[in-house]
Amino acid sequence: MRTAPRRPAHRSARQPDDGLQRERSGGRRRSQRYPRTAELFTELSDASPEFREPWAEHRLKDKTHGRYVYRHPVVGELDLGFETLRLPDDPDQALIAHTVEEDSPSHTALRLLAGWAHETLPTG
Repeated sequence: MRTAPRRPAHRSARQPDDGLQRERSGGRRRSQRYPRTAELFTELSDASPEFREPWAEHRLKDKTHGRYVYRHPVVGELDLGFETLRLPDDPDQALIAHTVEEDSPSHTALRLLAGWAHETLPTG
């Protein structure tokens, strides 16, 4: 997360989405309890107007589902759905599941990336 709003190459990896930045900024309530998190948000605010503006305006929300579109440098555009699952007794913990539609271009691209990773990553 640290590099995403600060480096232009990382910003261009996602399609513009005002809601995505607001969602990523949603850690304000957690930052008050965790000093290192507060330090990270200060660093991001100092480095990025794309982060600073929604953070300062308190236009923050916790998104539970939706879609992201990423541009991968090798396989191109990936259209991913997501669901965020939180534990009722510990809302700071979350499991985020990403999905793609079967036989879609994104599904094909992810299978290509998975095969490539399997071939290139060391085993054992």
